[in-house]
Amino acid sequence: MNLGTNSVKDGKYKGAHQETRGKILGLLKMRGDLSNSLIAEAFGVSAMAVRQHLRELVMDLVDELRESLGPDDFGAMLIKRGETQVELYRDRIDRSLSMEEQVQA
Repeated sequence: MNLGTNSVKDGKYKGAHQETRGKILGLLKMRGDLSNSLIAEAFGVSAMAVRQHLRELVMDLVDELRESLGPDDFGAMLIKRGETQVELYRDRIDRSLSMEEQVQA
C-alpha cells in the first residue's frame, strides 16, 4: 500500500490513528491525569496502544520544539532540563540512607 512520501515507520503518517490521538488528548484535557489503563478502557484499546499513541503525541511536540527553537536552543533547553532534574533528585535523596533506600527514593 502506498502512503505517499510519509511512511508509518517514520511517524509522519497520521491516518486513522490521528483521530484516536486527538480523542486521547481531548480526554486528558477534560479529565487531567489518567492512567494508561483507564484511557485504554475508555477507547476499547490496550494500554500498550495508549502508550504508543502518547509517545507519538510527545514526539510530535519534541519535533515541533526542535524546529521552532533550532538545534542550538533546543540543545540548551535539554541541558537545562537535565540540570533541573538532577537538582530535583539531589534534593529528594537523603545521602545518609543505604544505597537501596536511595534507589527507592
